Amino acid sequence: FKQKTAYEIGVRLVGSEMCIRDRYHREAGDVAAKLLLYEGAALHYQRALEALSRLPESPSLHREQVELLLGQVTCSLTSAPPAQTQERLAQARSLLERLQRAGQEVSRDRLQMARIDCEAGGLHTYLGQYPQAAACFDRALSIAEEFQDHSLAAKTRIMYGRKLLQEGRVARIITMLEPSLPAIERQLGGGIDVARGYSYLAMALADGGRGRAALSYLEPLQRFMDGYSESGYLKVFQLNFAPTYLSVCDFAAALRSSMQLIEGAERVNERMLGYMGWDLAAMAHCGLGDLDTALRCRQRAIELRAQWKAAFAKEWTAANHAEILLQLHRAEEACTLAAETTTSARAIGSVRTLCGAERVWGCALARLGADTTEVDAHLEESLAVAEEIGNVMEALQTEIAWAQVCLERQDRAASRVLFQKALARITEDMLPCTQDYFLPRIHSGLQRCTMEATRHVR
Repeated sequence: FKQKTAYEIGVRLVGSEMCIRDRYHREAGDVAAKLLLYEGAALHYQRALEALSRLPESPSLHREQVELLLGQVTCSLTSAPPAQTQERLAQARSLLERLQRAGQEVSRDRLQMARIDCEAGGLHTYLGQYPQAAACFDRALSIAEEFQDHSLAAKTRIMYGRKLLQEGRVARIITMLEPSLPAIERQLGGGIDVARGYSYLAMALADGGRGRAALSYLEPLQRFMDGYSESGYLKVFQLNFAPTYLSVCDFAAALRSSMQLIEGAERVNERMLGYMGWDLAAMAHCGLGDLDTALRCRQRAIELRAQWKAAFAKEWTAANHAEILLQLHRAEEACTLAAETTTSARAIGSVRTLCGAERVWGCALARLGADTTEVDAHLEESLAVAEEIGNVMEALQTEIAWAQVCLERQDRAASRVLFQKALARITEDMLPCTQDYFLPRIHSGLQRCTMEATRHVR
């Protein structure tokens, strides 16, 4: 079954019975979806729905419409406009509620409602609506466990992991997914949901300072992707690779993944992943020190987000934009953007964003000559949040930045303590590229503390 088949199977049927057309397109869509040929699958599901719309209404027809609507959502969650996905989920939910009101509900309908909640939770996650996402996942998981639907329960837990990841709750993701993913893999026998779960775990481990473990999961994921060479969708799986490389400070690898993400997103019309590719490329260029290119990539992402009216990871990428401005010595702009981002991140509960935004805010204020109490309050908050959520890499960044601020204002004792704390966070669990990125900055800072202390004594 080649990709061309999924997209171009002609409607060459004898007769004009809509039920035959529906069955044909539904089965073709299911085959394409299993091969991760999502664009073709969504097209077949749409044609099946069009065929069903010409048939007399009945409970069985409504249930089939729900199945097709769910198929559409699964195949287009990151490519369709959020409003269209919301409309499809609302339509599916309305059909099941109509059956319930008519006294025609069967037990399978409750499972379908749970699947709707699972997909709705995924949409709320992408929109940054984390409390609503959690409520949907909780309902879906409760029904999945009641019916002992291990597949749905596993998928829901993995998607819940995505929510935690986007919020930035590193320790909770690791605690939830690391011990359970092997069992989930045995239950599901592999597949795209398991691959997503391992990629979420890899990102969390990288943030948690366990880069070696994180990369050990990326290697089998790459082999999984290679097994679906005709799936354009898997090209955009780099969305889950690039942040891992960024966290372990392998910025060259992060840039390669970002460019592959951009290329893949354009190929299969995954617009949300396209603007994320440009944002991730901006972060990679920033890490490599190419700040002008980083800013151009960020501007491209902003343009695409505006066209798409997109909210996915909006606060996190804005915090990184503020970091680029800070490094370009545009402290006033960085301060303003970091302050705005901190406010919006608190409103939606994006704790990962708070780490970076509060750090940039504090550093920008220091450059603008603000009161040390105000500067330290922001840096202290950044560090406290990073430690609370288990984000070792953010804690490292903040301790080093704060130490440098203290050094600039001649507070050598405070600077030395912060550099030593950062040094203590460096472990063998980290990759050589991570150590090579942080250790020179820490050792240089400690040396400056010692030299300036000696100069002061003389």
